[in-house]
Amino acid sequence: MSSNNPLSNIPPLGPPSGMAPTASAGKFKTIDPMKVIRQYWLLFSITAVVAVVIGVGTWFVLDTYMPKYTSIAQISVNKGLESGSDAVTNDVNIRDLEPEIQNNLQRLRSEEFLRDVIRQDSIGTDSIRNSTVWYTNFQSNDLEAARDLKDNRLRAVHQPDSTLIRLQVTTGRYFDPKFKPYFGVPLPISLLSNGSKDDSQIILQSLYDHFVLSTNDTDLNPVRQERSLYQRNISSLEGQISTLEDDILNFMRENEVGLDDLRFETLVLDLSRKAQQRAETEVAFTSAKGIYDALLTRQQQDDFEPSAGDIFLIEGSQEIIGLDAQIRRLEAERGSLLARDIAENNLVIRRLDTEILTVRQQRSEEFDNKARELFNKNLEEARQAMELYQAQLTQYESDVLQLENRRRDLQRLQTQLKNKQKDLEKLEGTLESEQTQLGDAENRLERMENQQYDRTVSVSKYTPPTEAEKTFPKPGIVIPGITMLLLGSVVGLVFLKELLDHRLKGPGDVKALPDTTMLGIIPHSNEDASSRSDVERVVEREPGGLLAESFRQVRTAILSKMDRRGYKTLVLVGAKPEGGVSGVAQNLGASMALSGRRVLILDANFRRPSQAKLAGVGAEPGLAELLSGGLSPEQAEQAIRQNEHISLDVLTAGSSSAQSPELLETAMFRDLLSRLESVYDVILIDVAPALLASEAKLLAKHVDALVIVCRAMSDTRGMLQKVIGELDGQRADILGVILNGVRSAAGGYMRKNFREFYTYRAAERGSSDRASSRTTRRAPNAAAAVASPPGNGTASNGHYEDGPDLEDTPADVLDFDFEADDREDS
Repeated sequence: MSSNNPLSNIPPLGPPSGMAPTASAGKFKTIDPMKVIRQYWLLFSITAVVAVVIGVGTWFVLDTYMPKYTSIAQISVNKGLESGSDAVTNDVNIRDLEPEIQNNLQRLRSEEFLRDVIRQDSIGTDSIRNSTVWYTNFQSNDLEAARDLKDNRLRAVHQPDSTLIRLQVTTGRYFDPKFKPYFGVPLPISLLSNGSKDDSQIILQSLYDHFVLSTNDTDLNPVRQERSLYQRNISSLEGQISTLEDDILNFMRENEVGLDDLRFETLVLDLSRKAQQRAETEVAFTSAKGIYDALLTRQQQDDFEPSAGDIFLIEGSQEIIGLDAQIRRLEAERGSLLARDIAENNLVIRRLDTEILTVRQQRSEEFDNKARELFNKNLEEARQAMELYQAQLTQYESDVLQLENRRRDLQRLQTQLKNKQKDLEKLEGTLESEQTQLGDAENRLERMENQQYDRTVSVSKYTPPTEAEKTFPKPGIVIPGITMLLLGSVVGLVFLKELLDHRLKGPGDVKALPDTTMLGIIPHSNEDASSRSDVERVVEREPGGLLAESFRQVRTAILSKMDRRGYKTLVLVGAKPEGGVSGVAQNLGASMALSGRRVLILDANFRRPSQAKLAGVGAEPGLAELLSGGLSPEQAEQAIRQNEHISLDVLTAGSSSAQSPELLETAMFRDLLSRLESVYDVILIDVAPALLASEAKLLAKHVDALVIVCRAMSDTRGMLQKVIGELDGQRADILGVILNGVRSAAGGYMRKNFREFYTYRAAERGSSDRASSRTTRRAPNAAAAVASPPGNGTASNGHYEDGPDLEDTPADVLDFDFEADDREDS
């Protein structure tokens, strides 16, 4: 709040309000690829090595378990019976032979021809069956082998601009599902034998020979041999069918089972009925047991009270009826005597009363005995009923178990019988197919015998099958491919992480925001190898260290802006807690004081004051007492604590009971600020985080300038933009941003700068052992000026011409170039 600031004609630094509103942070941020590569070079290097190892391992596994071997041959389609030593290239001849070429291609790819090749009866050999590992996978099923050869192994194509047909057979290693020596894992058959490598050449050689021979041979032997083969197959199938039919009949006779056996349905019905009976018996048993347990409990409690039905039975017994009759007779006799006017105290009347009482007692005893006998009888009947139901339940359970076992056995026998029947049907279907093919062969043979063969087109051998070569895996493809895939995935994830990371890591992230001024950086305390203390008061304790030098450069940038405008009051504010604002304020104040300025640090952070602790002084009295009237003008100097070594004073926040943000809007605060400006060259104000408290907004109406302190790796671009947006437009000019706690990145400009700083410092100390001692000049009785009216203090133009400065290291050694940092550092 300098007196000349409102009337100054000097244009503001940057936009009129200090900073123009910045655009909101996008989802992705701009990154420098070289910075990312230098930062993560170790991860990328390790990933590359691991990827190469994985690629080599993958190639080794594929080469061991899944190699592919390929053999190639060529067949020439000729005009008439000409030699095929030279492929026809004449366009006219090629067009004439095109239909024949396509017919031969279709024949080469047909299952019927491939099955003939596998059988090899036409040329009298069994090379594929006996010499290849590939054929063992199909368990002598020629049809399945022919289909696999057609769909997966054989490739037959017409060579362009020629009459050549190119044949290619590819085979690999095969697993034997029956051979599992290690933990149930099957091994490739080729590990157990040496046949799979040459399978492709053996198969192609057989196909090559068989196709040429069968196409050009004009006699009828191939068809006759084919017919003989079908006849032998039919004979064999008929024998198998007969044997299987006998086996089925014997099985049915020995096990007394049939496909439509009614016993199974009978067993199911019996089982259902027994299960129902068991369930009913179980319910009855549970009920009987409940009755028995209740009666047993009453017996143990001597509770023989009869039920209504029991009372009816007891009352109807002869004994009770006789006693009731005797009582009625005595009562009638007594009534007769009373009717004759005989007094009740007569001896006869009294004797009758005694007899009546005795008979009633006898009746009561008899009733109780009858009730006890009847209860015991009920108890015994309940016990017998419970035991009966229990025995029945046991029997039913045994019956159900036997029926269930019989049902399972019968079902198993029927399943076996059905499987045999399915095998029989399969054999009969194969027999029918063979019979059909036999009929086709006989028809072809008959047609060939009835007509004269006039062959105008033939095929000949052109290029014999080559030796099988490994076509997969190739190390030159697998290893680089897997390496690039894994390395590319890691690099992509790293770049995606960097794009989505909005944290402020270095100066480049701050400068990437529009219209944002970077004042300087404060390295993390771990970066200062020469410092033996934390960042608090490091300028005073370690004036020759890296942190102290960083604060000097930030101080220079701030004072340059403030001196140009004549500013004196400066608020240091952060976005959120733990940003290090208080420590930055203390060290900046010390650095400014060492440069010859008279500096006051005013702690306006009423919520979490810390300047008293940093300065090592008492917290009370302070700013709260001054603004709330707790101190008289004569006592005002007690609130300002002076540093014994440098011209740095501290005005603490004061008592917690009197602290209130509203005190910063009072006329007393404005008057106090005016008086302090008349005494001090710079007033640094420490306030609470702007995103959590309102003090920064309140002070922005009364002070000259603001500096935003951000914590590297903690605060984000969005936080910084929000703080600028909230504080922009106030009276205070936003000078720029200080990035605190910056860590150097591997290969970055700052790391090189830090190392050069240490090297230069060591060289400087080695060349000269002299210690420089700088004196500081303090303002005389600065605190007393608070109680005096504005204007009584010593005027200042913002700096001392002869002020001392503890700069042990030349500034150009640690002069951070933020443009270079944008290009190289993270």
